[in-house]
Amino acid sequence: MILGPDARRLGIYFLYDAEGVVDDATFLMLEAIHAHCHELIVVVNGFLDDAGRDRLETLPRTTVLQRANEGFDVWAYRTALRAKGWDELERFDEVVLCNFTILGPVHPLSEMFDEMAARDDDFWGLTTHNGATFDPFSTHSELGYLPVHLQSHFIAVRRSLATSPEFRDYWEHMVPIHSYADAVGKHEVVFTKRFAELGFRWTAYVDTSDTIGQQYYPLFNDPVRLLQEHRSPVFKRKSFFAGPAAYVDETSHDVARRLYDHLRDGTSYDHRALLRHLLRTCDVADLHATLALHEVVEPREPDRARRLRAYVSCAGMDAVRAVRAARAAGVDDVVVLCEHGCRGACDEASRVLLDGGDPLRTSLRDIREHPIDAACVLLGPSSGLSFPFSAAESTARQAIDDVLASREHVEGILRLLETDDTGLLVAAPPVHATWFGALGDGWRGSHDRIRAALAAIGRAVPTNERRDPISLASGALWLLPDAAEGLETLGVSAEDARTALPSIVASNGLLTRHVTTPQHASVALVTSLDYLRRLGSQVGSGGEERFSALLHRVRQMAEAGQPGHHARTIVAFSIAWDVGGSRVDAEHVAFVTDGAGTSRITLVPPPGAVSAHLDPVDGARVLCDVPRIRSRGALELRIDGAVEAGDDLLLDEDASLRVVGALVPGESFTIEFDRLRLDEEGPAILDALVDQRGSRP
Repeated sequence: MILGPDARRLGIYFLYDAEGVVDDATFLMLEAIHAHCHELIVVVNGFLDDAGRDRLETLPRTTVLQRANEGFDVWAYRTALRAKGWDELERFDEVVLCNFTILGPVHPLSEMFDEMAARDDDFWGLTTHNGATFDPFSTHSELGYLPVHLQSHFIAVRRSLATSPEFRDYWEHMVPIHSYADAVGKHEVVFTKRFAELGFRWTAYVDTSDTIGQQYYPLFNDPVRLLQEHRSPVFKRKSFFAGPAAYVDETSHDVARRLYDHLRDGTSYDHRALLRHLLRTCDVADLHATLALHEVVEPREPDRARRLRAYVSCAGMDAVRAVRAARAAGVDDVVVLCEHGCRGACDEASRVLLDGGDPLRTSLRDIREHPIDAACVLLGPSSGLSFPFSAAESTARQAIDDVLASREHVEGILRLLETDDTGLLVAAPPVHATWFGALGDGWRGSHDRIRAALAAIGRAVPTNERRDPISLASGALWLLPDAAEGLETLGVSAEDARTALPSIVASNGLLTRHVTTPQHASVALVTSLDYLRRLGSQVGSGGEERFSALLHRVRQMAEAGQPGHHARTIVAFSIAWDVGGSRVDAEHVAFVTDGAGTSRITLVPPPGAVSAHLDPVDGARVLCDVPRIRSRGALELRIDGAVEAGDDLLLDEDASLRVVGALVPGESFTIEFDRLRLDEEGPAILDALVDQRGSRP
C-alpha cells in the first residue's frame, strides 16, 4: 500500500516518566511526531503531573489516556487501539505505534515519512534488530531464536494491516505483560515474523541488513554510523545510562561517548535538553560510567586571565606541596584551611581560614563572599592507609598532579569546565592499596541518608545504592561555584557532603568528570590490566572468554555473601601456647566472614600453659575493630599491631594477639572480633588452610 500526499495518520505514543514529567527532550520528539499525524493519542503509564498534562494538551487533536503502570508499551498500545475503536481505524491510512525510549529528531522526520510513503508495504519500522541464533527470552517466547525483526519503539501499520482481522485478533488476545522480557519475547520479536508469515509486506527505514551476522543491535551498538550514513532521525535513550556491561561484550565501550559528543558537537540537536533529561531521570554514576567521563587532560596554552583560587586543607593533604603546586600552575590566590594553625603551608598561603571540620563547605562559603570564576579544592584522600606512608603519599602526589600538574594542564582543565555541560572535575580515583576495595563500596553506608538529605532541600536526583557514586576518594577537584549551589545547606556530615557533591552538581544540570595526566592514566591502565590478568588467572579465564562469563563464575564463588554486602572470605589465624617456656604450635583456626558483625573463637588452655599467641597466617594482614576477651578469670588480651583508620591492623608477626594472666587448664575463654576482615593475603594463606585442623564460624 503506497500513501498519497494527503494520507491520514493516527499516532499512538507511549510515555512513562517516574516523576510524571514531560520535559523538553521528550516533548521535542513528541512534537515532531505530532506534526505528521492527523490525530495523536498519548498513553501515559503511571503518574502525570499537572504541568505535564497541560503541556501535552497544547498539542491540537491530541487525546491523553492515563492508565496504571502495567503492561509496558505493549498494553499501552493495546489500550489506545481499543479506546479508538477497531472500526475507526478505517479512517486512517497509517497507524504509528511509538514510544519514549527513542529521542530526537536529529534529522527531520519528514525525510523518513516521505520516503516510506512511496514504498508499497503493509507495515514498516524505523530500525531492525538483526536477530540471533539463540533466544535470551526463551522463557518468554517459544521461538528458540531471535528472528530479524522491527523494533517496537517505532512501527507504522498501513490500513491494509490495521483493519485486518488478523491485526485485531493479535491485540485482542495479547497475553499479560509483566516484565521487560515479556514485552520483548511476547511482542517485539514475534510481531514482524507473525504478520510476514501471514503475507503482509514489511520493510525498515534504516536498512542495516548489511550488518546481519556482524552485530545484533545496530541502533544501540553503532548509532553514530546510523545517524551519519543512514540519516536515522533517532537514537536510543538508554544508550547513555545502560552501563559499560551493556557494551563491552560486543564493542570497545566507546559507543555512548561517541554518540554524546556527536550530538553535542556535530548536529543541531538540542543536547542541553538531552542533558537535563538524563540528569533528571538517570543515576549520575551510571551516566558517568556509560559515557566514560574520565578525561586525560590535554595541555593547552593559557589564552586569557581568569579569577582562580586554590583551597588547601592541612588535614590529609601534603599542604606545602599543594600550595607550591598551585602557585607553579599559575594559581596565585591560595587559601589554606587549617584547624589549629601550622607552620609551612600557612606561612606560604595568601590567607588562612579555620576549616571548621568541613573544608569543602568552608571553601564554598568563602567563594560566596569572595567570588571567583573557578576553584581548585584540595581536601586530601578520603580514606586509605596511613601506613605504609608511601601508599598515602603517592595518592596525595597523584591527586595534586591530576589537578595542578602545570600551567598548561590547568588551562586544559579550565577549557573542560568552560564547556556548557560540566561543572565539576575530580582527580582520578586511586586504585592501589586499600583504595582498590572502595571501588565496590563507594557509599560506605551513606546512600540512604544522603538521598534523604537531597530530597529535603529539593535536590533529589536518581541514585542507586548498588552503584558506586562518582568517586572523590582522591580529594582533589576543580569546580564552577554555581555548580555546587545547594551543598552548603545539605544536612549531612563533612564526609557525606563530599560523597554527595556530584549529585548536587547533577541537580544544577551539569556533569562531573574525572581528570588525570597522561602519565597517571598510563599507570592506572597498566595497574587495572594487571589486576584483571591476575584475577583471570586465579579464576581460570582464558581463550576467548568475555569478562561477563568470568564475572558470572566469581558471583558463583561468592554465593555465600549477602546481597549488598561484601562476599564472604576466609580469615585464618595460627594459634600457639607458651608451655614451660617453650612455644607449642597448636592449630590453625579459620573464620568465614563478610566483614560485618562479630566473630568469636573459644580456646581451652592445655596443662602448663601460661599464655596464648594468635597470629594471622603468613602473608596475611587482618583488620578488626575492638578485639576483646571474655573469661571467668582475670585474663588480659594484649594487642601488638598497628592502627589503620581506627581499626586494629594485625600483621603476621609474633605475636599479634597475646592472652596472658592466670590461665586455668580446661577452663575456656573467648576472643571476640568486630568487623573481622582480610586486608591483604599472600599465597601462604592457602597452604596454611590446607593443614588446618579446626574451623569455627
